[in-house]
Amino acid sequence: MRQLLTKAQEIPHLFVYCMIALNTLARPDAVLDLAPAQVNLKDRRISLNPQGRKQTKKFRPIVPITDTLLSFVQETDRPRFVTWHGKAVNRIDGSFGRMIANAQLPSEITPYSLRHTMATELRRRGVPPWEVEGLLGHRRPGVTEKYAHFAPDYLSEGRAAIDAYFAELSIGYTLPTLICVPSACQSQGMEKSAEADLPTSTGNWMVGVTGIEPVTPTMST
Repeated sequence: MRQLLTKAQEIPHLFVYCMIALNTLARPDAVLDLAPAQVNLKDRRISLNPQGRKQTKKFRPIVPITDTLLSFVQETDRPRFVTWHGKAVNRIDGSFGRMIANAQLPSEITPYSLRHTMATELRRRGVPPWEVEGLLGHRRPGVTEKYAHFAPDYLSEGRAAIDAYFAELSIGYTLPTLICVPSACQSQGMEKSAEADLPTSTGNWMVGVTGIEPVTPTMST
């Protein structure tokens, strides 16, 4: 994971994508759709389902904002958080595949691998299954859970485990210019090549600190 995130910093919109994906466990399309209107900084919550979008079987939950992610979602003057030259990015497979190749990482690593990585990591860290399912959108809120996201401890074990994971990674990074907060970052250039599709594997793989391994399919995606 250190190698992946270090390489991703060379392509600002990919770095933002990776950090959002790893901190929210969201599916790739939900990460790319994420806009400032979905972020509640006061309550530290993100609604992964935009207003007006009908929920589907791939449920998009409300998730907490980790300390690690906070600086990445504070900028409000942009159409979405994952942008290239000021425009929303609708597909990530092409540039993600090139990044993986340039980092000399196995081609089996795809955008979905980040979601599977964190789900597996949280279970390894003892996060209760219902919290992991809640972050993944596999556990839909019932009558008694409908307003659970207003509670201060909403998915708190999952949130703490994600922050602990990044603390242990101990990677140094700066925020891309478009999402900089004055005390936290310095400028980075924007990628000069356009997004393009590359064929990528759709298998479920987990990215480790030094390598990858297949994920045992215990959960749906």
